[in-house]
Amino acid sequence: MMKSRGFTLIELMIVVAVIGVLAAIAIPSYANYVDRATRADAKSSLLSIAQRLERCYTRTNRYDGDGCPASGLSDEGFYDIAVDVPEADDGTTYEIRATPREGTRQWRRDLARCGVFTLDHTGLRTSSPNDDCWN
Repeated sequence: MMKSRGFTLIELMIVVAVIGVLAAIAIPSYANYVDRATRADAKSSLLSIAQRLERCYTRTNRYDGDGCPASGLSDEGFYDIAVDVPEADDGTTYEIRATPREGTRQWRRDLARCGVFTLDHTGLRTSSPNDDCWN
């Protein structure tokens, strides 16, 4: 008597269904993880620049003195960083903005969910349109 070897069609369909269920759970979780990682780039860059601005202020009594940080890219390059020191306030206030860079992989998702992150000289942290993104 000859034994047949291999898998039946039912067994293969069960394996495909299990893989489909696992993928349906894993893919959204991975996407959320990537979103949080790119937002961490914005937050850490803003906090780092704020620290450098405070050190600059202790040296020059202004946030726009020589050697003070200027606008540029975030550490990982996902955000454009803009430092605004209003001349009307004699260089004693600032606002730093992190805007998702157009063309990056996460641009549309970050812009829709958290938009622009801001940090000012009082430590006020906001993100527009959703203020809970700093948490």
